[in-house]
Amino acid sequence: MAGSLNEYLELRLTSVNGIGGVTAKRISSFFGTINDFKIADINSFHNISFIINGNVRRITITDEQYRGIRSIQSSIENDVSLSYLYTEYYVTEFIQNVIKNINGITLSSLNCNPFLASSLNLSNDVNKFFWFNVLAYSQRSIVTSFGTTVEKLLLYSSGNVEKGVSTDDGEKWDLLKKINGVNNWIEIKSGPNDMDKTQILRYKNKMNRIENRGEIGLFGITYGHLNSNSVTLGLLNTYLPNWEEKVKIGRELWGFLADEEDYAENILILINNISNGVLGSNDIIDLINAKTNEIIEEFNNSYESMDEFLKTLY
Repeated sequence: MAGSLNEYLELRLTSVNGIGGVTAKRISSFFGTINDFKIADINSFHNISFIINGNVRRITITDEQYRGIRSIQSSIENDVSLSYLYTEYYVTEFIQNVIKNINGITLSSLNCNPFLASSLNLSNDVNKFFWFNVLAYSQRSIVTSFGTTVEKLLLYSSGNVEKGVSTDDGEKWDLLKKINGVNNWIEIKSGPNDMDKTQILRYKNKMNRIENRGEIGLFGITYGHLNSNSVTLGLLNTYLPNWEEKVKIGRELWGFLADEEDYAENILILINNISNGVLGSNDIIDLINAKTNEIIEEFNNSYESMDEFLKTLY
């Protein structure tokens, strides 16, 4: 089962300077509820004992580390579910990484493609050229990392969902949910247009093998509808018999995994609230515009013209 309280506390505690994985595990295993952790004082932490080579030891927490723990305690809301806490953690982590990656962009790290810029008629306009390249650079990173994040949100949507493993035939699945003792293996795709014919045929073979064992194979698509006009859904209709029964898409997927019909709506509201808390009045376009201005300033300080800069790229 994914998403235990102890795992969550370990995630949070390892962010405190000087608390490593072993210490975080020892601390987290001491608490039976999130409220027990929230109300614990420094004496509670110092009373946590463990055994090494037959000798009883106690956890040592510095004042600085305790301040870090107090910050974690105060950040945890009352009477919220573990799925809520995991969502808050991973969405916050994702947004913070997006901000960090955009802030870290430099003129040299953009790796601008001069041939693409010329093809799009951008090479004569400094502002448009760099805005496009900062956007493209950011988008590549964002799309990749959010795919990982959304899979975690699905994994921690319920205590009944597990991380996928390799089955007896060596095939790897993303998620596993057992229903009435039957394994439901799920291959997660971000959107309704993320698979080509070759991939679908390979997944079809994977599904056939587990279905021959009396188990179930499913595609999980995080957004969209069965009647969406997409190449992938058209290919599924062509090559996968009874494909509608083997696809959980959009709110049906989220509800299926979380055992909560309105889970998709609820998590979307939560994600929006988290984003507002991290970004405040800004949004991703504000960050991209600010970084573009920095890049243009760096360009102006280093080059006399766009032509001079472009010649350094090939």
